[in-house]
Amino acid sequence: MHINKKAQFATEYLVITGIALSIIAVFIAYVLVYYSSYTTESNNDQLSTITSSIVQQANYVFSEGIGSKTSFTIDFPTIQTLNSFFCGDYIKITSPQYSSIGRAEVKLEGVLPATSGNYVMYARYNQTGIVEIGFDSPVTYINYSYSYSGSYLCYNLTIFNNKYIAFPAAYNITMFTSAGAYINSTIGASGVYPTSNCGAATGELYLHNTIPPEAIIDVFSTQTGGNVVAPSCFYT
Repeated sequence: MHINKKAQFATEYLVITGIALSIIAVFIAYVLVYYSSYTTESNNDQLSTITSSIVQQANYVFSEGIGSKTSFTIDFPTIQTLNSFFCGDYIKITSPQYSSIGRAEVKLEGVLPATSGNYVMYARYNQTGIVEIGFDSPVTYINYSYSYSGSYLCYNLTIFNNKYIAFPAAYNITMFTSAGAYINSTIGASGVYPTSNCGAATGELYLHNTIPPEAIIDVFSTQTGGNVVAPSCFYT
């Protein structure tokens, strides 16, 4: 039987082209999967680097004694602020995919960036025996204390600028309880200013229900250029 060489060539060409395209498609899929895996692993490594860096610097100033201070640079991703916090000598940083926990040799308190970016952080061992974690920003540190009274969370805040001077700055408070309740202050998006020119703010947050045994409390600074959050755990 006579075979048309042109038809045979066309058929072979289509077969070879199909195989080549299949190989290319498999290769592209592999690259995409590999890149995705690399990206998520890098994000995980990034969180571990953040927690370990903060813990190392905190331990360093702790070993140097009261009043010691050091600066360091950290590249922050976007974090989940209600699941990133200081709690005693622990720090937890959480992104949408991962979380990392570090433990220092001393109690930690401080602020974290509410937005991603490269930040110059500092660790300072203060007179109360706590290592403060802050960063170079118009709002560089927020000192906080909390207590329960009836159905209210009572708070005291002092907001500091990058010269470590207390000043009045806009803020907002949110609370996430262990029972899953989310409570947001009614201060509003514009925030309120502390009544004192020295930057001290005292107020209360109505909890609606019974006092939760544990909660995460975030103080957001909405000051221009100072979009920071002071996150901490709080137990009864």
